[in-house]
Amino acid sequence: EAPVYKVLGDLYYENQEMTQSIAALAKAIELDPTAAETMASFALSSLTTEDFAKLLTVLENHVETHPDNLNTLYSLGTMYFRENQLDKAKEHFLHLKEVAPDHTQVYYNLGMIYMREGNVEEGQAAMARFQELKLKENEEFTRSNLGVAKRQEAADFIAAG
Repeated sequence: EAPVYKVLGDLYYENQEMTQSIAALAKAIELDPTAAETMASFALSSLTTEDFAKLLTVLENHVETHPDNLNTLYSLGTMYFRENQLDKAKEHFLHLKEVAPDHTQVYYNLGMIYMREGNVEEGQAAMARFQELKLKENEEFTRSNLGVAKRQEAADFIAAG
């Protein structure tokens, strides 16, 4: 069953056995395309390098029935971009922009697509939005890390009496 292959793929990934991980995750999607919804984006990106045409068909079929699934849309956009199918890539990233307006990588990819098309103004606007969101992410990451450090420091003080 698909969940078994997904777990197997995750385990292979943790052991840095990438070929086996990709094969297991691809099998999970083949058996159940909805597995793409819960799969980490790194895994879907890795899968795009193996058995491209087969995976593309599975993901296209999945996005037809689940048009707002972020992982599937992102993977398809990335796959189309790599194949220089800019119109299809842009279509998926523009849809992602609607359903995930704060997803940094959406704006980065849109910026790259616009630049490749020669639309410098739109490309720069998308990259500016990417930089803005990335700055917010970095600030949140720093704030979170400081909170963890303070909690650990407090726990250490309590433990020390």
